[in-house]
Amino acid sequence: MRAGALRRMRLTPDRLAAHLQGELSPFYLVHGEELLLTEETCDAIREAARTQGYGERSRWAVEQGFDWDALVQDAHSLSLFSSRKLVEIRMPSGRPGETGGRTLAELAQAAPADTVYMLISGKLERRSRDTRWYKAVCKAGVEVEHKAVSAAHLPAWLQVRLRRKGLEYEDGVIDLLVYYVEGNLLAAAQEVDKLALLAAEGKVTVAHVQAAISDNARFSAYAFVDACVSGNARKAVRILTALRSEGVAPALLLWAVAREVRAISRIAADIASGEPPAQVFKAYNVWSSRAPMVSAALRRLNYDGWTQLLRRVARMDRVLKGRLSGNVWDELETVALAMCAVPTLSQKYVTL
Repeated sequence: MRAGALRRMRLTPDRLAAHLQGELSPFYLVHGEELLLTEETCDAIREAARTQGYGERSRWAVEQGFDWDALVQDAHSLSLFSSRKLVEIRMPSGRPGETGGRTLAELAQAAPADTVYMLISGKLERRSRDTRWYKAVCKAGVEVEHKAVSAAHLPAWLQVRLRRKGLEYEDGVIDLLVYYVEGNLLAAAQEVDKLALLAAEGKVTVAHVQAAISDNARFSAYAFVDACVSGNARKAVRILTALRSEGVAPALLLWAVAREVRAISRIAADIASGEPPAQVFKAYNVWSSRAPMVSAALRRLNYDGWTQLLRRVARMDRVLKGRLSGNVWDELETVALAMCAVPTLSQKYVTL
């Protein structure tokens, strides 16, 4: 086995390029929530392997009933035309099963010197990271994880992306890009590529963005709820409109909103009874990154306000099930604006 192969190496994505200039590791585990970034990392590893003489490449997709023995046989065989092989194993779920886990661990412990394995997975849950196969793969080679690019980190990500293209940008460009592509990293990358073609002199202007961009922002039920809890009424309505146009089931949004309103109502009740907020937040598993958002929600509406919201959510459920007349999308918007404490609706709320 190659020198250094038994030392675990976890690389941040920005350090991968320098690593790939040297001898390749026998194993690469590439995983994370961002498909775009995961695929770009895989492309970089493929190119490095090609440059270093790994002329043969085999690809495997792990599905139910996957033949792990066939993978092992293929991994240990080389064609007449190449002395080095890149073996790609795509495992979207991150769960290889008992046989697969044992096979991966064995391959990691005895990887031949002429083969590089690239294991590609979606987000790995904590229980996957506690398995023997995960520890063996990480010990044998290199792990590259791509965490989700949050709304808070998207501006910095766009800045780096633009600079890598050799582009400068005027004030307002980043804000406008964030507005249009938030929640859709693939669209963000595509828009940067498009701007690189439009900005002939190397500087992106607001006019360039306005002329080229389309509204690719894609949101989830969780993003909608976060906008409501944070009190951003404009964003909440925009996300709701986008989700409706995408055909998202209103039942999913109702479930997400109801869960959040119930949780914050209980938190408000415990704090109103005299319990310390920090203690209550801990009891309800409110993470430190989310605590400011929940605290702001509690300042906007007191315990009575959240109780009123619970009643409105119950009404929304009856509308969804056809037990009351009304439009469930209108109900969702009303609840969203009430969570944001929009004055006209929060006053109306008291009479419900």
